[in-house]
Amino acid sequence: MMGYSKSVRQTLICLLLVAIDTYHCTTAYGSGIRGEEEKNRSLFLPGGLWYKKDEWKDGNWLQSKEWKAGYAWWPWRSWCSNKTIGASGKELCRKEWDSQREKGYTLKPRESVLFRESSGTKRMRRVHSFRIPSMVEANGVLIGIADARYLSSADFTFIDTVAKYSADGGETWKTEVIIENARVDSFHSRVVDPTVAVKNNSIYVLVGRYNISKAYWTWQHYGNDWDILMYKGTVTKTSEDGKPAANIEWTSVLNLKSLLETGLYVGGHEATQFLGGVGNTVVTPDGTIVFPIQVKNSWNHVAAMIMYSSDDGATWHLGGGATPVGTTEASAIWWDGKLVLNCRTDLGYRKVFETTDLGTTWKESLGALSRVIGNSPDRKQPGSSGSAITLEVEGVQVMLITQPKNTKTRYSRDRLQLWLSDGSRVWLVGQISRGDDNSPYSSLLYTSDDKLYCLYEQNIEEVYSIYLVHLVDELEKIKATVRLWKEQDALLSGNCSATAEDGSDCNGVPTAGLVGLLSGPAQGNAWPDAYNCVNASLVNVTSDADGLQLSGLNRGRVSWPVRAQGQDQRYYFATVRFTLVATVQLMKAPNSNVAVLGFGNSKGENLTLWVASTTWTLTYGGERKKVVAPSLSSDASVQFALILNGGSVSVYADGVHVPQLDKRVAAKNKLLNIDHFFAESNYMGDTNNIFTKNMLLYNRKLSESELKLLSLNREAIRAADGLNYLKEQQGGSESEIKSTSDSNVSDPADNETSEKMFLQVALILLLVIGQN
Repeated sequence: MMGYSKSVRQTLICLLLVAIDTYHCTTAYGSGIRGEEEKNRSLFLPGGLWYKKDEWKDGNWLQSKEWKAGYAWWPWRSWCSNKTIGASGKELCRKEWDSQREKGYTLKPRESVLFRESSGTKRMRRVHSFRIPSMVEANGVLIGIADARYLSSADFTFIDTVAKYSADGGETWKTEVIIENARVDSFHSRVVDPTVAVKNNSIYVLVGRYNISKAYWTWQHYGNDWDILMYKGTVTKTSEDGKPAANIEWTSVLNLKSLLETGLYVGGHEATQFLGGVGNTVVTPDGTIVFPIQVKNSWNHVAAMIMYSSDDGATWHLGGGATPVGTTEASAIWWDGKLVLNCRTDLGYRKVFETTDLGTTWKESLGALSRVIGNSPDRKQPGSSGSAITLEVEGVQVMLITQPKNTKTRYSRDRLQLWLSDGSRVWLVGQISRGDDNSPYSSLLYTSDDKLYCLYEQNIEEVYSIYLVHLVDELEKIKATVRLWKEQDALLSGNCSATAEDGSDCNGVPTAGLVGLLSGPAQGNAWPDAYNCVNASLVNVTSDADGLQLSGLNRGRVSWPVRAQGQDQRYYFATVRFTLVATVQLMKAPNSNVAVLGFGNSKGENLTLWVASTTWTLTYGGERKKVVAPSLSSDASVQFALILNGGSVSVYADGVHVPQLDKRVAAKNKLLNIDHFFAESNYMGDTNNIFTKNMLLYNRKLSESELKLLSLNREAIRAADGLNYLKEQQGGSESEIKSTSDSNVSDPADNETSEKMFLQVALILLLVIGQN
């Protein structure tokens, strides 16, 4: 081999070293996270970190005062015994920790806080785990609040409440214990589940206090060891050495245990305890401070409620009613003149409830967001606390929601995701956490200076830390999506109102409640939703700029998923009510029935609208309804609509009701488990006999005047040009049903393997260059 000159070798080595350093920087964090994104993520409150013995035994840690041969600072072996902790031992001393020790790991502390003993003596004390994050802004100060769990991550160990706050937009932070437990029992005294509200420069923190009990709060029938405390403080901005600083002065504390003395009943049994809902709070337009709470009855069943104050925290009251048993941790938002609770359940999905009478009565939002976001891919796993907030984007009020995807199932709760909704449409913004990190609890904050943050947990083998991420790119995606929704609505509505209920002479179609539009050409095997939320899948169709031609010979089909979306069912409202509209063109007048529109349920049964030259037929569950129809000529264009409301399906053609085809498909209050909507051609007499121009889906029943307007202005139904631009900006829309985060998040193990391979090749090249 020809040798390289000394200067060439030096140049090649320098370039290769730069390449290695660049590659390492871009893969160090793994999971698809790259440098610019990682700048916006920081370890906010670090719990203990698992170390291999050979990584900590030879370091400075060996000489520290806390060192004991065989285990590190965390003295769990000395108190993890049945004698010490009683029946709750397996919950307090997790099997994951034994497993880690068997693998050669020990736990090393990363954060200490100024701790005050019961004697008044202060010292720095190490923290095992930080949990239950809340993030708020008061008087321009960013404040993160959480549990500081000193001994274990378990809910019933020694816990204080800690705050970390910044007066300079997150450049510098100060950490302090803000609420101490009663110091009665060195293992089990605790204050837990901080739930936080802000009004002007006042901050309110609700915590539950326990002194000696050795079990979860839901295991304690009567709450003899329970207190519920509301702390109020004032946040002021100051200056230290010419730099912005902040101070929180705690001015009062109220014990609110007496609120249950009035004899509140939940789920038919007397309420015995309540804690904060650990989600977001809200201040209503009239200044009422509202806390979500979770209330437990004497049968240990839990339901969500609210607690509120109309006098800036001087007095507090419970809402008169609760959501159904099984709804627990919740966030409260103010939406469209209603108070809304976005609730965790362990039934497979999040539930959403609304009230117009300050919590006296609650109604599930089945026609909107309830049961949309699933707890896991199979929608059967336990849930997690999530965050929900509202903000104005591009002049539109929207809400943001967080929820782990939980692909690992049970209480792993990995892959924290962010969702956007305008109350009708629901769009997956993307994943917040890194890779497959377990990231159960979270808190969103939108600040007064137009910044979006998320404070969230990271759980590694039952040791918890809290991360802070500034959602810069995510906020830009949200704004782009809202702009698309506005552009699409404006294009469709023309000079009509959103509902056009009066049927006035205007050029446009209704957009209120419009959640999806399929129009224009296909893209591969998908028909893109103009609102970029849920695409339809295609089989045996040909496409042009005006729509789709369905092959009868090959049974062309459009399938628009509902339950078939999987974990997150953005069209769950269709189990209660919907209006489905399709504009179809018959290339030839069919001699026999052609299936043009319908839906399939979870049992494999189809409701199908059939069209022949002289008759229209509706079939469902073995029943058949037929009506003599207007004669359809060649190239006839008809706009069909199926409406589900109150358990009955109605059929409309060109805005005219066809009552002979009305069909009851479910009891009035029973959910109709629709798997998908479809348009198809199964007519075997011709190769291409149906042209489907568009399909629209509304989450409500349209009036006859609206349907007539749709029919008259059918030529105005088209997708906005902004859709392709948006996809380019976001790296492509969601595939038909698969979440974008799945395709954009790589496995950390894959990244580690790739990096090792790259480094091995690089080292070999260095050796080769050096020898020549």
